[in-house]
Amino acid sequence: PAHRLRKKAGYMPQVERVDWDFPVTAGDVALMGRYNRRGFFQRTNKEDRELAGQALHRVGMYGLRDSLIGQLSVGQRRRALLARALANQPPMLLLDEPMAGLDATAQHQILDLLDELRAEGTTVILSTHDLSCVSAYCDNAACLNRKLIAYGPPSQVLNEQVLSETFGTH
Repeated sequence: PAHRLRKKAGYMPQVERVDWDFPVTAGDVALMGRYNRRGFFQRTNKEDRELAGQALHRVGMYGLRDSLIGQLSVGQRRRALLARALANQPPMLLLDEPMAGLDATAQHQILDLLDELRAEGTTVILSTHDLSCVSAYCDNAACLNRKLIAYGPPSQVLNEQVLSETFGTH
């Protein structure tokens, strides 16, 4: 059932469709990752707040936990969304373009964090158009264009023929 699976996956969208002027802090956003552990109208508890704080710390946002989300940079917002996905301590992360809008330094920090999570046993599934990221950090790659074009280790999948079929050009 979906309600059980939600507890097993953390999700970070590419674009969050929210009112960035809504008065919510980065800490509140991270805490939202714990909501599926609560029933309707149940308040978060000390454990929830501690785990949200740990997730913020892990993504380098703990110092900005009281900052309004609308006042953060695009990269900081992305990190807050990643903290939301991590707060639930899921065994699987689904990340849609997790490096979008980040500078090179922030991208490498996120990729290093994802590598740490993977080493700890978390399954990380991400979508990206950054082929250098895939070749350097991913164990397997799936190339899609309306169907599965190829799947396997990046060294075998990222070749001219597969990429031409995937992107529709050479």
